[in-house]
Amino acid sequence: LHEVTDLFFESTEDQSPVETRLFGELMAKVAFELDQEVRKELSNRFEPSGSAPRELAKALANDVIEIAGPVLRTARNLTDDDLIAVVRHRGHEHQMVVTQRPVVSEAVSDALVTHGNDTVVASLLSNEGARISDTTFEVVAQRAEANPDLHAPVVNRQAVPAHVLNS
Repeated sequence: LHEVTDLFFESTEDQSPVETRLFGELMAKVAFELDQEVRKELSNRFEPSGSAPRELAKALANDVIEIAGPVLRTARNLTDDDLIAVVRHRGHEHQMVVTQRPVVSEAVSDALVTHGNDTVVASLLSNEGARISDTTFEVVAQRAEANPDLHAPVVNRQAVPAHVLNS
């Protein structure tokens, strides 16, 4: 596995999109036949670049949190649909990592608010790279009425619609 991933990293500039996709599909199939520590190492290897091929990133993102975390945090090839599926079907630990991505779309933010607990919502609010729609902010404001722990994250958020703060 080390030799195969080394080859992948050494030749990233020379790879076609098809070669990258095929590598990802192959590794996604093989990875789950490997020991958990090997999958963890594979996930960590892709974290700095965020360049895990999509099929591999999807597989790793749905693994246990120690393996999923690095990929969920940085993989640029994960689509909103991929992230929303993780948010819906995995636990709060996975959701927390998704809130830490450099950019979180409105659709993913909506899923996090819908499926996450208040700790997840507070983490999302603290990420200024998270885009949150007015409708989702209204849901957050309603939740904050019942949970004082959400007051500070809402107030400290730089881009809160005025009508939410006034309600």
